Amino acid sequence: MANGIHILSRYYDEVLQHPDVSSVDAVSAAMQEMWQPVVFTSLTTAAGFLSFLTASILPIRYFGIFTAIGVLAAMVFSITLFSALLSLLPVKVSRGLRAQMGRSGDLAATGWAARTLSRLGVGVARKPLVVWGVTTSVMLVCLLGAQRIFVDTSFIKMSDPNSPVRIADTILGETFQGHLPLYIALEGHQPDLLKDPVLLTRLDRLQTVVEQDPIVGGSLSLAEYIKRMNRVMNEDRLEMEAGTDVNYQNDYNWTALMFAAFNGHTAIVQLLLDAGANVDLQDNHSSTRGETALMKAEIKGHTDIAQLLRAHGATR
Repeated sequence: MANGIHILSRYYDEVLQHPDVSSVDAVSAAMQEMWQPVVFTSLTTAAGFLSFLTASILPIRYFGIFTAIGVLAAMVFSITLFSALLSLLPVKVSRGLRAQMGRSGDLAATGWAARTLSRLGVGVARKPLVVWGVTTSVMLVCLLGAQRIFVDTSFIKMSDPNSPVRIADTILGETFQGHLPLYIALEGHQPDLLKDPVLLTRLDRLQTVVEQDPIVGGSLSLAEYIKRMNRVMNEDRLEMEAGTDVNYQNDYNWTALMFAAFNGHTAIVQLLLDAGANVDLQDNHSSTRGETALMKAEIKGHTDIAQLLRAHGATR
């Protein structure tokens, strides 16, 4: 659109200055003068939109790519198709253009906007230092203001604070750890590495650091589940959730491995064994004194767990 306007302006200028010129010659004269401005303007505009490729948001990248392609396509159409169609049309100038040419001697507009811009151009040419000073001041203000820009891509935060959507989002954030989950997958380079107590401890520390960020509503991991199981298997005592000792014994010397073996939780037994649970520890309850995890599994008839414990060195 913009390219076509400049080409047409130069085309009509040529027609008014040379009334007997043919359409082909007028287009040729216009394009000889205007092809460079059209090309360079389009290239710089496309380059500006291609700078969106540095954005971290994928839709903005696509917007930059397709807009740049559209600008370059418009440049090609302006130089080729538009010029070809213009050369096929008969030379015709409107009465308004002829009247304007007769009043001012050129194609310059004679309205208030043109007069204002003309005076502004004269002032800029006469006082370039003033223009440079004003421009520098504006740039400094923009640089200072850029430091205060806060980028937030949440469309919910743009809604009214009293809207149902905003209220529901607040409730989800405060009660259910938010509505936008972020999954982080950890891959070990060795078999069962994620069952290593050292790694689980580090994972628990990572959760603690992440949850200090105000935008994080909460976090869950394998370490979190193990801590919770340790607490439940120890009379639901809160202090047990903070520990990661798989061999911790309660007041009756029961361990997490004993509870899991007694209740038939094969997967938990395997997890505790992989984490280094001691299979030889004994309880001191009045009715079950001296029993190990293997003995409890055999008493309850959990033969698969008994075999698993023997495979890890349990003998009684």
